[in-house]
Amino acid sequence: MSAICEAVCTTRSTRIASASVRSPAARAVALKSCPAQAPSSSSSACVRKTTSFAAPALRVARNKTRHARTLAAAAVEAPAAADATVRTDAEVVRTVLEVSTGGTLSTISADEDKWPIGTYVRYVLDAEGLPVFKLRPGAVHTENLAVDNRCSLYVRPHGITKTMSARATLVGKVAPVDQSSDEGKALVQAYMDRFNVCEEEVEFVRLEVDKVLYVANMCDQALPVSAEDYKAADADPLCLVAPSIMEFWNANCQDELLRTSASMSSIPEADLAAANLLWVDQFGCDAELLLSSGQRETLRIPFARAVRDERAARSALTMMGQVAWEEEKDYRPVPIPLEEEPEK
Repeated sequence: MSAICEAVCTTRSTRIASASVRSPAARAVALKSCPAQAPSSSSSACVRKTTSFAAPALRVARNKTRHARTLAAAAVEAPAAADATVRTDAEVVRTVLEVSTGGTLSTISADEDKWPIGTYVRYVLDAEGLPVFKLRPGAVHTENLAVDNRCSLYVRPHGITKTMSARATLVGKVAPVDQSSDEGKALVQAYMDRFNVCEEEVEFVRLEVDKVLYVANMCDQALPVSAEDYKAADADPLCLVAPSIMEFWNANCQDELLRTSASMSSIPEADLAAANLLWVDQFGCDAELLLSSGQRETLRIPFARAVRDERAARSALTMMGQVAWEEEKDYRPVPIPLEEEPEK
């Protein structure tokens, strides 16, 4: 029996057993009898495939309590707070920097006209999330920073993470990295490993962040994030695996996404033409809904609890699809006969 079916059955049996009898022995019998009671879902193929394993939304899924059964399949951390359905602005910015490899560095021209000039740089992050990049001799930004070390770095996810619509600008001053220190050597090595280059003789600098501007969506206003909050924040633990999760679900689980989106919103499934995941984080996922009318909406679907890794996230998504199927089919589990505990 697959892990997902086992998790679903365990949850159902526990609920039935708890309502009927308090005996641990009787509950064990209920769990052993569970496989015969598992429903046959029309989307079971997609469910079986997954067993081996951040931007504010316009809508937030209703009735969060219906997510309770996702706990049966997901390894979870401490319960999420009532309002912890999305990450903080500082955490989103840190995640944006983590999933990206480069950005536009704006410096002040060393010429008399003092025009701002933007150039592309690649970076690695230090322990506080501060970008570290090289200053190639003769580069425009190298010459500009030699005169005025003030600059800003604009970062927006691209490539496989482009569906994460958040973007950020870090403002501050650059300072040389001590490449003779253990930290400096580690940062230079990390840069060479990440970009497969040999840059030992090139100067590296660190952007000492004074302030951060964060934009969640294309039409949103930039929000300030303090440098202290940014440096204290952590990137989302799923940020590096979220693209693979989205790719699988968008390609193979359209029925589950439509069913779950309809279940978690006020939109009937018949009015949904398509649903796609935009991002997955430890607190839930963002989905873009295409309505039959051609209108698009964004739905935030929170997990019941924060998940800690890829396996837990896939399990939580699978269980939400299973719960939505049960609601759509009005499935009612057949009561399992339980053995009465012998009187002592």
